Amino acid sequence: MKKKKEYREIVPSESWFKSTLVRITLYLLGLGIQEACNLDPRAKKEMEKLPDPFTFSIGIHDGIAATVQKKGGKMKYLRVINEKIQADLELRFKNLEYTYLAMTGRMSTPNLGYHFRQYIKGDLARMMTMIRIMNIAQTLLFPNIIVRFYIKKVPRLTVRTMINRVIAYINIFGLSAFK
Repeated sequence: MKKKKEYREIVPSESWFKSTLVRITLYLLGLGIQEACNLDPRAKKEMEKLPDPFTFSIGIHDGIAATVQKKGGKMKYLRVINEKIQADLELRFKNLEYTYLAMTGRMSTPNLGYHFRQYIKGDLARMMTMIRIMNIAQTLLFPNIIVRFYIKKVPRLTVRTMINRVIAYINIFGLSAFK
């Protein structure tokens, strides 16, 4: 009788660069969602479609996640956490590598879905609303040359967009003169 060989599981090492970049990007995305819902009328309109209270989390399966919560008609960024939370809607990437591809704009959200590299827990209609809000947040955070990697159609650059970007940068990086 042949003896069955046991193979040890090979776990890829976690890159400190990738995990740090993902943490920073999730942090900025969470704050960007909060600022977009405060500044941009399109994001406010989308946010009104969500129930109150409502919690959305984006992150890695059994790993770090950024969480935003709508409460009292305002969207608030909670934080990037490393613990399991109960959210109404979750967008989870299956591992750090897939999250890194998404956060660096190398792979789009639809493409990640096609290849089963992410999953959603919750209502799909609400997820589409949150994706629209995330797209608005990304156009608020990043210059147009970078935004083209994240979203399909880059909106025209207007004076109002530039003013909103400046206000968002001031609010995100600690100078709360416009809050």
